[in-house]
Amino acid sequence: MNILERKTTKIILFTLITIHIISMYIAPWFIGGFSWLYVQDVWDRWQGIIVGAFASITSYFIFLITRKHEDEKKKKALRSARSLLPKSLSYIYAYCRDCAPILSEVWYAISLSSDRPHRRLGTESKLPDFPIDHEHIFNKCIEYEDDEVISNHLISILIKLQINHSRISELTKADDSIIEIPHYILSVIYGLLELLAMINKTFEYARFRSNLISSKIEKTEIYTALANLNWDTGDFIVDEDNNLKSYIDAKIAKY
Repeated sequence: MNILERKTTKIILFTLITIHIISMYIAPWFIGGFSWLYVQDVWDRWQGIIVGAFASITSYFIFLITRKHEDEKKKKALRSARSLLPKSLSYIYAYCRDCAPILSEVWYAISLSSDRPHRRLGTESKLPDFPIDHEHIFNKCIEYEDDEVISNHLISILIKLQINHSRISELTKADDSIIEIPHYILSVIYGLLELLAMINKTFEYARFRSNLISSKIEKTEIYTALANLNWDTGDFIVDEDNNLKSYIDAKIAKY
């Protein structure tokens, strides 16, 4: 139950309780001319409703107490998970940096090769191990976080991490039947930059410096990720149509 639903429920219940109190405990005195017999007669006739109302009110207050206790437990669990999130993010950050040499090697092989089309030759750089230590903490943060923007952001990181690993894994394997296209390699490079940018912007949340994470990837965040990998847009140019700067501009324009 979100905050809006809770407030609406409380307003409705408060209104019903107010109507009940006025109808059963205030109005009868005035209507009956402050006659105890009249008030008692009203209560006798409406005894079932009175008992039901008290039971409903009691049940609701028990529900509120239980809900508050559960919310407190959930907040503690989230804080506990968030306290370990920086370490998990660091694992993925290191993984992204370890992937960079593979993409550099593949790109340089394409840009320097005189063979067209360029066949997939594989790489000397080894594929880094897929990070797994982060999964439990991410899942806990997703489970306990009420903010859908944040939980969806964390889910997106997990999805992009797996996609990134799969795509880069394929690039490390030689396969004469596959033609390397510069535009595809640029998409893999951008995918790694986007993942790293998402990791970078999550650190503020993980360190309790902010309770918000923007779902939009800014151009400056992509360029920060580029610098983190010791890359420059000038490192990835084949021609006017196939270069990293133009690719980044086109992708950012879609956000």
